[in-house]
Amino acid sequence: LTAKPIPRIPHFPVYTRSGEVTISIELQKSGFTLSAQHLDLITRLHQYIFSHILRLEKPALEFKPTEADSAYCVLPLNVVDDSNTLDLDFKFMEDIEKSEARIGIPNTQYTKQNPFTFKLEDYQDAVIIPRYRNFDQPHRFYVADV
Repeated sequence: LTAKPIPRIPHFPVYTRSGEVTISIELQKSGFTLSAQHLDLITRLHQYIFSHILRLEKPALEFKPTEADSAYCVLPLNVVDDSNTLDLDFKFMEDIEKSEARIGIPNTQYTKQNPFTFKLEDYQDAVIIPRYRNFDQPHRFYVADV
């Protein structure tokens, strides 16, 4: 999301642990207005992605999108109904903000009286955080298949 037009950029590869991914940038929507609440949600999600998930925010850098010459926000999109049209996925953004990953690692203790029960639906299309690892900067893993 940006308030200014982006010059045409050819497709380019990004190399991840999973292999090469081709990135393309396409205009999806223009000439629309966002409410102050939606803009605030977008800003918080963008900062969360870059500071807590990707860990790209550094002490010397300040996140001030309203003061930047070129401010871009990376956002989730979703297909609208059964069309081929993409639009901002505000429901997903709100779900992320309410999620356990956003508010902290839950500290449920399992005992004989309160045993762990595996529920497949809890792990499908989910992000997990191993409890036995670094709590200060936990690693997150996407569950692709169960």
